Amino acid sequence: MLYKYLAVVKNIDNGGIAMERKNIFDNNRSAGRKLTYYIVLGICVLVIGVASFLSYRSIQNAISKEETPEEPNAGDVVDNDLDNITETDKTEQDVTETEKKEEDITEDKQQENVEQEQEKQPVVETKSYVKPVDGEIMVGFSLETPVYSTTLKDWRIHDGIDIAADLGTNVVAVNDGVVESIESDDLFGIVVTIKHTDGKKSVYANLEDSVELEKGQIINRSDIVGKVGNTAIYEISDGPHLHFEMSENGEKIDPTTVIK
Repeated sequence: MLYKYLAVVKNIDNGGIAMERKNIFDNNRSAGRKLTYYIVLGICVLVIGVASFLSYRSIQNAISKEETPEEPNAGDVVDNDLDNITETDKTEQDVTETEKKEEDITEDKQQENVEQEQEKQPVVETKSYVKPVDGEIMVGFSLETPVYSTTLKDWRIHDGIDIAADLGTNVVAVNDGVVESIESDDLFGIVVTIKHTDGKKSVYANLEDSVELEKGQIINRSDIVGKVGNTAIYEISDGPHLHFEMSENGEKIDPTTVIK
């Protein structure tokens, strides 16, 4: 019995040992497989990470190249500036020439318009002045040197001329004009004033009181103004004559420098 028991124990011990040995080998193999798996997995992760990093760097470099403009050469910049300056100068020159041409055209048109207006306007003939009455000059024009008055018995200036003529002699207008006034003066008697087309004025004094003109009436050269009278108390002692005066721009002038 003891022998059988020992045999059984021996078998059990041998089987347990065998089982233990088998379990040990199986555990070692399983651990080796797991280690190999993790190593391969780590290598794959590392490869994927490196590839991703390289791809990321490539993309960043490509973006940087697109965003960073290429610096132009100094020579190109200078040439472009010169071209721009040249084009600007040409443009300004073209504008200046265009403005000058427009100004010339405008001046030509204005001159043409002036010439056309002048052609439309009637030509006013400048007529020469005639004597208001035939006769000798008794007393001349004198604003600086006094002359003796036989009527007033003194010396005084004379702002016209006295032309000797018989009573009733026709007195004519020295040039075309408009009757500006007809007056009865205390000193110079009946006085007619005519304003002429060139701005001058002529004054006819010591006329008879039979003047048939009207104020504002148009009168032509050589038309009758009136007749020589003796109405000027200021010069009544000088005998029959026409007292004749002329002025220009409000200033008295010597009639002998105008009438022919």
